[in-house]
Amino acid sequence: MILVVEDNGIGISSADLPRIFEKGFTGQNGRIVQQSTGIGLYLCKRLCEKLGIGITADSSEHGTAISLSFHINCLIQEVQG
Repeated sequence: MILVVEDNGIGISSADLPRIFEKGFTGQNGRIVQQSTGIGLYLCKRLCEKLGIGITADSSEHGTAISLSFHINCLIQEVQG
């Protein structure tokens, strides 16, 4: 099961995408917006790892899509049933 969350913001450059989940990484856009800390997506990745959820990102100049991959297990099957 995959949940995709998309926005229509300025996007993330393709050069920055491989590093967006690194602690403290703000990328090209983060250097323009001085309030960026580079901690948000890092914390999301860490939390997903602890919960067994996959997280990936895809982006263009028209926005960003974050995909969360949930593995089907007995708990999810009970909720769906």
